[in-house]
Amino acid sequence: MTKPRKNLISINDTPYYHCVSRCVRRAYLCGNDGEFDFEHRRGWILAGIKQLASVFAIDISAFAVMSNHYHLVLFIDRDKAVHWTGRQLRDYKLGALSDTLPPILERLGITPTQWLRSAGHVEQHFYRAIGPIAKLEQLCDKLNQHWLQGTRACRELYRTATVSAS
Repeated sequence: MTKPRKNLISINDTPYYHCVSRCVRRAYLCGNDGEFDFEHRRGWILAGIKQLASVFAIDISAFAVMSNHYHLVLFIDRDKAVHWTGRQLRDYKLGALSDTLPPILERLGITPTQWLRSAGHVEQHFYRAIGPIAKLEQLCDKLNQHWLQGTRACRELYRTATVSAS
């Protein structure tokens, strides 16, 4: 039975994962099957692996490309993912982050663990805003509202993260 990725991968348990991909029906991925030579595909596969590693927040720790399958040992770089999320630049948005600013989480006073918890559960627990309670209260004042939906979830998230950090 298949499982969702969120149940298969736990960065808290280990950042390393061994991934395997095989060809079907005894097809050759690369190498020579006696009649045809597929060795040229090995370069394509290696180039694709390098390109994907540069786009995603993963590092290739080890790999092996064989005649009908390949193995990858991947390292999920949590810090790089958090940094990229905070440095997301869009030409059409005002206030793009400059490279001279300290990392966004440092400026907000949020640990990477707090960010990952909050980013992973945004749709379930938060509605309009997320952050420490003091910042949400300032936003309420600015919007002339008494409360924001998701305040209880923020209080719980940042209280437990503060307790675990100390």
